[in-house]
Amino acid sequence: MKIWEASEYACIIEAGTFKPGNVHSRQEEFLDFMVSALLLGKSIRNVLNQNDIRLGKSIRDAVAERARVVPSNTNLGIILLHIPLAIAASVNHRNIGQALDTLVRTTTVEDAVEVAEALKISSAYLGTPPKGPDMRNEQVAVEIHRKGLTLADLFSLSSSWDRIALEWVTGFPLTFSGARRLVEGDSVLEVYMSILREYPDSLIQRKQGREIAERVSSDAATIHSAEDLKDWDAYLHREGINPGTTADLVASSIFLALLDDETLLKRLLDEARVSQH
Repeated sequence: MKIWEASEYACIIEAGTFKPGNVHSRQEEFLDFMVSALLLGKSIRNVLNQNDIRLGKSIRDAVAERARVVPSNTNLGIILLHIPLAIAASVNHRNIGQALDTLVRTTTVEDAVEVAEALKISSAYLGTPPKGPDMRNEQVAVEIHRKGLTLADLFSLSSSWDRIALEWVTGFPLTFSGARRLVEGDSVLEVYMSILREYPDSLIQRKQGREIAERVSSDAATIHSAEDLKDWDAYLHREGINPGTTADLVASSIFLALLDDETLLKRLLDEARVSQH
């Protein structure tokens, strides 16, 4: 399986698998997630065909391509995870973790400026940062240059409140552990719920506050039956609570798992089909 194909399939499986609080196949916006999956696969294919791969530009171009077709933010978090994973896999498929570490350590100020631009055009809910540059500020590029901040620096500054940033600066641990669990036989739903139980969702925290994010994680620890999962899903949608960062981490876990073992594809697609009933 090609790297870009694994990314595409991962996004389709993640969105197509029932997970409480996330998009459903019967919802109007579900098509946007499918289109976004195809667009990200295309972007990754384009990146890996380049002789001079620049990480920040690759992320910005992927976000711009998605925004050109799908104006709402469907996959900023996934792009931030899949692009470095894809580049690392193309460099060293046998040791993606080592390649990721080198990729993150060697990011530049220009990478940071490109990703800041990507965040602005993504239509994502960013919120007010507790510290560091405010990505909503029109002069953020000037501040990044003035302070000499690399992309790794930006993620380090935001890692205390953003789980995807924390993945970047700690070696993508939830992605690797989620992939390992999928390879060992866990379902996508099981990986999703295990992450949500242990790690309060940072998108919920930005939108609704830390208390609600922690309560959602506590609730996740008490819910096990299929009926309870459906009821909880209805409640989350009714209250506008979306564990979106957790879903992004699941998408990166599936991507990495498929890169490790492409024979998982049929099982994960079958699970996704059954989960929607």
